Amino acid sequence: MSKTSLKKMEFSIPENLNLEIKEFNSPQKVIFGTDSYMRLPSFIPKGTKKIILFTHEIGKFTSTGIIDEIISNLSKASFVVKNYGISNTPSTQSIDELTMEASSFSPDLVLCIGGGSVIDGGKLIAALINNPGKSQDYQDSKCTILEKPVDIFAVPTTSGSGSEATAVSVLKNSTNGCIKSISSPFLIPKYVLLDPSFIKFIPPSLLALVGLDAFTHAMESFVSKKANLITRQNSLLGGRLIYESLPRVINGQGNDLDYEKDR
Repeated sequence: MSKTSLKKMEFSIPENLNLEIKEFNSPQKVIFGTDSYMRLPSFIPKGTKKIILFTHEIGKFTSTGIIDEIISNLSKASFVVKNYGISNTPSTQSIDELTMEASSFSPDLVLCIGGGSVIDGGKLIAALINNPGKSQDYQDSKCTILEKPVDIFAVPTTSGSGSEATAVSVLKNSTNGCIKSISSPFLIPKYVLLDPSFIKFIPPSLLALVGLDAFTHAMESFVSKKANLITRQNSLLGGRLIYESLPRVINGQGNDLDYEKDR
């Protein structure tokens, strides 16, 4: 993104906003702060003993050593951790295979550290552990998630999908190749940790893509027919912050405090 001057962007709440009763679902607990990942063990809910950790398959972020550091810190805090990788846009077959592995481990917590694909996959696996059937059954609407999943703790490393706050998991159907979502309020993570320091590990090209993705979500939610006063206030704030800050962050201008402020 070029270093160009920004035009003023203005949104306003329409006077004829539908004020019918609506629902607003969000994670139960959100933790925010630079390098907060280093204190992750202290944020794990009480009573947790076994954690299944889902991350990206081998790639740039996993090569930073942060995942190894997190696993080490969790192990030092006496948690039993198993780590599995999830590919971009995971397939129903891969999710079913990982669900079998996860079920045999009987985790108390599903910890997802990564982008949208990792969190989407981890959320669904947490639900499938406690619900019958395979992922394609839910994608084809043959089954519905009726039982609470294993507790989900999401740690996003990018800002594009917003999967850490949504009730949706997106998968590729292994039978027909179709990419389709599965939706349930049970898929909203119970706990979320947001660490703006992760931005430093994202290449500018990817940062631009996920930033524009996040901005698109802000616009879409603002004009949605299901929007309400709460969601539109969030849309306004999110859209303004991204619009004003994304070019500067991509160009590497600012220090860690700026990353936190802009996140």
